[in-house]
Amino acid sequence: MLIVGAGYAGLSAAVSLAWRGIPPLLVERHPGTSVRPKAYGLNHRAMELLRQAPGLEEALRTEALTFHRLVERSFAGCVPPIPLPEPGRPSGLIERLTPVADLGLYQDHVEGILRAKAEDLGANLRFATELTSLRQDPDGVTATVEAATGVRRTIRAEYLIAADGHDSPVRTALRTPTRGMGELARTHLVAFRAGLSGAAPNVDLELYHLLHRDPMVAVAFGSTRADTDTHLLRLTCPPNREAVRAGLRPERCAELIRSATGLPGLDVEVLDQSAFSVGHLLAERFSTGRVFLAGDAAHVMPPSGGQASSAAVHDGWDIGWRLALVLTGQAGPDLLDTYDAERRPVCHLIADFQLANWFARTPGTVPPAEPTEPVDPARLTFGHRYRSGAVIQDEGADEDGPVTEDPFAQTGRPGGRAPHVILERGGEPLSTLDLFGPDLVLLAGPSGADWADAARDAAARLGVRLTVHRIGTDLSDPTGTWCARYGVGPAGASLVRPDGHVAWRSRGRADDAPRVLREALARILARVA
Repeated sequence: MLIVGAGYAGLSAAVSLAWRGIPPLLVERHPGTSVRPKAYGLNHRAMELLRQAPGLEEALRTEALTFHRLVERSFAGCVPPIPLPEPGRPSGLIERLTPVADLGLYQDHVEGILRAKAEDLGANLRFATELTSLRQDPDGVTATVEAATGVRRTIRAEYLIAADGHDSPVRTALRTPTRGMGELARTHLVAFRAGLSGAAPNVDLELYHLLHRDPMVAVAFGSTRADTDTHLLRLTCPPNREAVRAGLRPERCAELIRSATGLPGLDVEVLDQSAFSVGHLLAERFSTGRVFLAGDAAHVMPPSGGQASSAAVHDGWDIGWRLALVLTGQAGPDLLDTYDAERRPVCHLIADFQLANWFARTPGTVPPAEPTEPVDPARLTFGHRYRSGAVIQDEGADEDGPVTEDPFAQTGRPGGRAPHVILERGGEPLSTLDLFGPDLVLLAGPSGADWADAARDAAARLGVRLTVHRIGTDLSDPTGTWCARYGVGPAGASLVRPDGHVAWRSRGRADDAPRVLREALARILARVA
């Protein structure tokens, strides 16, 4: 396995594969992971996936910040934010959907932790190493990489994950068609040192969004974890602002910082500057032969909505479990076709949602003639439904329904995220989500002994790792809601994939359960029963 790029998507794929026993080789042209906090936070769904790898959630939350967000003209008008829940716990209605909180942590910290985890699991990460050529044939991929020292190496891999950023050279080499509005703005990041921690009353300064007097300049501040006097100024301007594109003089940066904070006498030391494009660009296919696009290489979206980083993590984790099943011989190669079929519609929906937010929140911009219909963010996070060969819909179900469903009214339909239900094991509470991870899982109802036996038989015959749980035997259902939430009867069963999405279910008994389940499993894994 070869991965190109060590951002959110590439590192998540490296962890996903290495944890499943497929340690990949990853190359990254930069000397290390991100050194500046370009993005902030991961949503609940991304954390549900990452926490599957033992110890990873704990490492991330140890570094996490509590998220304070204010929108004001300057610090002079700031008021304390609404108190947030205890770090690590979801809040309000979200607790009905997941036991996992979102994460408040900057990109540079997240990437550093993902890198350490991937390396601990055996992934081979080569920084300051750039992909210079690529060709593929029916049996694999041949790549040439060049280190900063000038040393070249030819690599032969079975598959390649291209997580090489918004201007993806791999996507270009594959001639993958794209659509979208292109560059929307330029974001300029200025790292600076100043004594801001006491500038806002009764608030620990962590993240602020401040409105500048120029409505086309949105300003954000964030403190770093290591040094509370080091902060980040984020200027988002139209792409034709040449001054921002080329860089700003330190004196001008200091002037903008003082103006935005309302502290004209603030002592400012500018440490560093960088810039990147804000855009909207969507690949029309996420896979070509043995090459798979992930993260910004597959979908570029504006940051308005906070879903881009999580989508990249989801991409990497998702292609990881599919490749692991294929490379270990548990699934046929056609399973990999389902990555594009499932992830592309969802990612396009997320990108268009963020684009609509961008136009709604950015003064002076003109939305497209046919604006995107608004989508509830909870549906994007918890409610997306997959349709592909890796999902067997209920008999008579609508195969062409919407991409998302109401997460508060989920009934365990195939393609949807398996619902969160509190169960008990040995007297200790746990979520159904805690049962999903490296392998497929069959959950059988209290009277579903036939399905539990059939699952063990099918797994043995097909050579598939499959974990079997039975409600009322090794797991108890103290609330009595599991059957209703998963849409099956006491004698029914639900088959859940490693990503926590329902692949198949039976509402009750079947005359020939071993054959039915064996054929369903073979179909989902692109195998011959």
